[in-house]
Amino acid sequence: MISENLFWIAASKPNIKAETVNKFIVYLHNNHLELKDFLNSNGSFQLNAYPDLNKILDIQKTMNESAAVIDELKKHCIEIISITSEFYSKRLKDNLKVKKSPPVIFAKGNKSLLNEDSVSIVGSRTASDISLMFTDDTARENVKRNKVIVSGYAKGVDRQALDSALKYNGKSIIVLPQGILTFKSGFRLYESEINSGRLLIISTFFPNVKWSIPLAMARNSIIYGLAKEIFVAESNFSGGTWSGVQEGLRNNQIIFVRKPLPEETNANNKLIELGARSYSWHPDKIYEVSLSLDEHVSDLSAFKSPVDLILECLSLTPQSARSIKDSLKLNWSTNKITSILKNSNKAEAIKTKPLKFVKRESQQMEMFLK
Repeated sequence: MISENLFWIAASKPNIKAETVNKFIVYLHNNHLELKDFLNSNGSFQLNAYPDLNKILDIQKTMNESAAVIDELKKHCIEIISITSEFYSKRLKDNLKVKKSPPVIFAKGNKSLLNEDSVSIVGSRTASDISLMFTDDTARENVKRNKVIVSGYAKGVDRQALDSALKYNGKSIIVLPQGILTFKSGFRLYESEINSGRLLIISTFFPNVKWSIPLAMARNSIIYGLAKEIFVAESNFSGGTWSGVQEGLRNNQIIFVRKPLPEETNANNKLIELGARSYSWHPDKIYEVSLSLDEHVSDLSAFKSPVDLILECLSLTPQSARSIKDSLKLNWSTNKITSILKNSNKAEAIKTKPLKFVKRESQQMEMFLK
């Protein structure tokens, strides 16, 4: 009987698109078929109706090349977690969908961490001291909340997030930008943390592939996809953090960006303008919202973006953009607030001078029904 693991390893090769494999698995499921039956069919398995069958057969042809890789994975106690496994991260599938979810995860350590509540802490490889202090405090506070800290093992913010999580006796996931078999020195370095169940090392790439810039960029979507909440210490105007945050925003993920100090020249403010949630940070007060909320909020799920707060200001009483701006103490222009309200399905304009807004009728009805 042919091992399914041979298929999953072959499916992780750089020239294979995740969407190709995932659509095939969905097809099998929808037709009450199983991968093992296809692999052991000796050509008798009827899949003529499947449009990309040739692509799947190409994967099947290369499976025997993976036999030696399986032995090496077993030698280092590395598990193969396919997208059909109960241990595969449900949040990753929810965030990345069929198109981008990696078909297989190679994992060493406590694989149950993949389905625990987790946060990602991300930022520049050349982050400032204040960004590294922020990373340390953010890791500490989330360890207190029993969150798993996800990071990418790059220099700067990634490494600080990992070190801080372990320092505060928390749990962490390292997402590698390379094949997992090329990280053997890391296995030795973190042996005690792996054995204690506090650390999981994963890769979604072919096990022997070496680090490269494209893999490092591809790895970022996994870091973001695993997280319930994402914390950005510092971003440049290009690179992995910059592109990762924008992808996370498109996936409607919860992303908090540290409000930079006036003298900083990073891209944090620009990411906030693009829709990330802003909050200020001080060493003596963690997670202080920068939008002048009246009380300190310790539960991060309560943080809201400026757009959320603007829409929540709407009521049955008409309000102008200026009154909303003053109420929230926003540094946005009234034109920007007006534009947001005009384009929202939750707001209705009243033609007065100045223009005012109220909740739409459907929103008003919800208020009465509460």
